[in-house]
Amino acid sequence: CHLPVQEQHRLGRQLIRLSRELLVYEGFTQGDATYGVDALNADWNQQAAKKAAEYLDLSSFSRAGLIEQLAYEGFTQAQAEYGVSTTGL
Repeated sequence: CHLPVQEQHRLGRQLIRLSRELLVYEGFTQGDATYGVDALNADWNQQAAKKAAEYLDLSSFSRAGLIEQLAYEGFTQAQAEYGVSTTGL
């Protein structure tokens, strides 16, 4: 099954969020769950930059609005700010 890149990114972020939640449910601390998922070494800044560019291709956003949208998508505040900074906003 070949998914569009946009869908792959969305599913990837959801998988990360669900993985953390599952690890906590299974008895790991939030810190340990976060460490385990982060050890996957995904470049979330790069993913945030790609997602910011995708959003701007679809619609116009203010800087604050795009940061808020990326945070809603599951990126951290720092990742969202980085992603938006790559767009020139």
